[in-house]
Amino acid sequence: TWVRWMATERDGSEGDGAAAVVQVHPRQGQPPAHPDTIGMSEAAPASMDAASAAAVESKSVDGSPTVWPRLPSPMPRHRSPASSDAPQSAGAPNVIAVLLQQMRENGLAPTVNTFNNLMSARALQSRARVDDSQGLLQLMKECGVAPDLITYNNLIRACAFSKPARADDAIGFLHRMKERGVAPNVTTFNCLIDVCARCKPARVDEAIGLLQRMEEHEVAPNVTTLNCLINVCAFHKPSRVDAAIGLLHRMEERGVAPNAISYNKLIDACAYHVPTRVDDAMGLLQRMEERGVAPDVITYNHAIGACAHAKPPRLNDALGLFHQMTECRVWPTEKTFFHLIHACDVPRSRHGSGAVRLLQQIQERGMTPTVASFNVLMKMYARDSESKARHTESVGLLKRMDADGVAPDVATFNTVITVFGNVTPAPVTATLKLLDHMDQRGVTTNVATFHGLIDVCRDAKPARVDTALLLLPQMVKRGLTPTPRTFDKLLATCKNARPPRLHDALQLVQQMEAAGFQPSTDHAELGQRAKDLLEQDRPEPAPPRADSI
Repeated sequence: TWVRWMATERDGSEGDGAAAVVQVHPRQGQPPAHPDTIGMSEAAPASMDAASAAAVESKSVDGSPTVWPRLPSPMPRHRSPASSDAPQSAGAPNVIAVLLQQMRENGLAPTVNTFNNLMSARALQSRARVDDSQGLLQLMKECGVAPDLITYNNLIRACAFSKPARADDAIGFLHRMKERGVAPNVTTFNCLIDVCARCKPARVDEAIGLLQRMEEHEVAPNVTTLNCLINVCAFHKPSRVDAAIGLLHRMEERGVAPNAISYNKLIDACAYHVPTRVDDAMGLLQRMEERGVAPDVITYNHAIGACAHAKPPRLNDALGLFHQMTECRVWPTEKTFFHLIHACDVPRSRHGSGAVRLLQQIQERGMTPTVASFNVLMKMYARDSESKARHTESVGLLKRMDADGVAPDVATFNTVITVFGNVTPAPVTATLKLLDHMDQRGVTTNVATFHGLIDVCRDAKPARVDTALLLLPQMVKRGLTPTPRTFDKLLATCKNARPPRLHDALQLVQQMEAAGFQPSTDHAELGQRAKDLLEQDRPEPAPPRADSI
């Protein structure tokens, strides 16, 4: 019980963990518990006399003498060179040492289940370390406890949750199992495939090769195996959709029936494939219905997302899926409407009003739109040809976000700046006020924010060169590093001035050269003109005086 309770503690400090173990002791002054129950749920109280305490310490629960191996303290750590600099969770090994010492004081010897519970906790933590699990494996050896199948499965699972995933170590544990005569099961291979999926890049060929090893060990794959293999193909960049579909057919031939998770993962892989595989996604949706697998809201969200990510978006197909899911009494979520709004973003179309209606449907259904849905609608306004009308609507959309309690992020403000920049002439003063609004809301600016502001200064009539040049030190003050594109935009602003601001352009070129940048081809001529102008304005040297000759 103590082991499982400690296993739920996530990265606790050494002091907190040790105190937590001590807190399970009864208070002083309470009557001693029955000897048969000591060490099971509570420890010997301080009021017990020395003889009774010695008897409890020297005997186990069943009364037989307990032979204890020497417990190393603290627990040994085995670090590989690759993980020596990884962040360490404070105090976890020392807490384990304290826990095992508490068991020793209560006449309890750790079993293989004790160590398996500890390894399982370390494997499931977000900052799991294979090295700590290997340290527990060494401690098992010193305590005379032989690892079993669950032990090795936990070790392989720890390799999957390690950052980065350690596929080579996981395969090494499989070889060690063979050497020790521990037969792997389907969970072992599923964990190994999961390790391959979490590698960067995903190790697709090795994961598929594990199917051959399963046949060699006479281990039958299950639907979890199929889902893990689909994950490997989906996580690979670019995604291996054809290989995943082939695995689906291969597993069906072996009698492994895919479930909704299998189809959902495949449809999602089709949605994010480049280019988007909309037809394959629609075919998989039809296939799962033919196989008697009911699509759920995740299935439809992935399929509608595939239509939205297509180039151009396939709005009609997305709306057809939306009507189909409602007819099947599968209720849409905010993610569904997000994809539908994204599908409305068809170039040279006027589906903005439809996107606004979808936004209203989200609220009518009692859901709150996310900032991502508003950002998609903002981007549609930014690409609309009716710039003046969209300028007003984007401001109204910002006010609507405030009314709905949705906090705009940096992408929201950057898009609004782009909308303002499309207005002719560009409203420089109103655009610069957006920078103040970002500061008031605590929204952190980025380089794209200042690029949009410089573009507005460039497109103003006349060009606002001085305002644009003042944005450069503001970038540096906020911890942002100007890029070559930043200088190119500033040079374009100097070029748009009437007459062109050649002296300012020359200073920008000098700053670029000092930073190791070169002006683009479009502005190299402007920099050369500025240099020539400087040479013309330079006064000629005075002739030497006669008395100095």
